[in-house]
Amino acid sequence: MTICALDTSKAFDRVDQYALLRLLMDRKVPKYFINVMSNWFEKGCAYVRWGNAISSTFSISAGVRQGGLLSPLLFAVYMDVLIIKLRDAGFGCKLAQQYFGCLLYADDIVLLAHSLNAIRKMLSICEEFAWEYDMKFNSSKSVAMRIGERYKVKCESLMLDSSVLQFVDSLKYLGVQFVVAKKLACSVENVRVKCYRTFNAIYSRSKGAQSEMVTLQ
Repeated sequence: MTICALDTSKAFDRVDQYALLRLLMDRKVPKYFINVMSNWFEKGCAYVRWGNAISSTFSISAGVRQGGLLSPLLFAVYMDVLIIKLRDAGFGCKLAQQYFGCLLYADDIVLLAHSLNAIRKMLSICEEFAWEYDMKFNSSKSVAMRIGERYKVKCESLMLDSSVLQFVDSLKYLGVQFVVAKKLACSVENVRVKCYRTFNAIYSRSKGAQSEMVTLQ
């Protein structure tokens, strides 16, 4: 199996607002909600401050607000197009007839495929999606990893946006560290090290209290 972890550059800031409204319409979202969203986007504006100088106000025609309650949901609607494209193309892993070829949480994207050829075609679909929906994948921060009997065998390079993806021995997704092996495996070594470091820091400070109860607490 081949795993690709893709990094998107300023994902929330690059969302095409008009394309997002069109996607909401395709999902049969009520018209009054579309009007509210359209009005909200039209009123988006900003200015640039440089030292003591402030620029004139200009409108913002792309992106969803960082930290907004609706922003993760709106971004999920926007990126769902990519998952549908990959699923309809027939590339990627399946489990019990359910598609798991593309895992996405916010702007963290992982592609799973049984072969290099399949993952290569999935990357091509990602490039088409990025061009069509004005997204950009950061090739320098995107990596690939192989799992299986041939994980040590050197293979042909994978390309994304005309750049070669680096094959790594481990990658982190949503806090879980996956490592190369004959079977899918996780490493907790980094978590263990952080736990020991935190405990030692707290324990060393509690010694100053000269109290067993404080140390125990």
